[in-house]
Amino acid sequence: MLSRDESSIYRWFCTYHAEGINGLLEIKTSPGRPCSLPSDVLQQLRQRLSKPEGFHSYGEVQQWLKDTYQLELPYKTLHGIVRYQLKAKLKVPPPQSHDGDIAAQEAFKKTLEHS
Repeated sequence: MLSRDESSIYRWFCTYHAEGINGLLEIKTSPGRPCSLPSDVLQQLRQRLSKPEGFHSYGEVQQWLKDTYQLELPYKTLHGIVRYQLKAKLKVPPPQSHDGDIAAQEAFKKTLEHS
């Protein structure tokens, strides 16, 4: 009737018997792999990212970690830490053309403001 395996129902009964309804309602999450950066290094990185100059690339962050703390992290790992754990973005201005028509750019900005 429940469309669940008998072993799952048995496990639910055991959990209910041992922990009550709160044990069944608790949403359990896997802790995941611990962060590969020590907490003091993570704090220094957070402070450096919050400064106006920040970093311009993840390669620059990798080099800073290597020079300062002798730590080598893969790009993907470092990106995950900076972007999702620290919720930071690198301080990279969007590319701009040096050949662009200034008057056309200002006119475009004005049309955006009015919309």
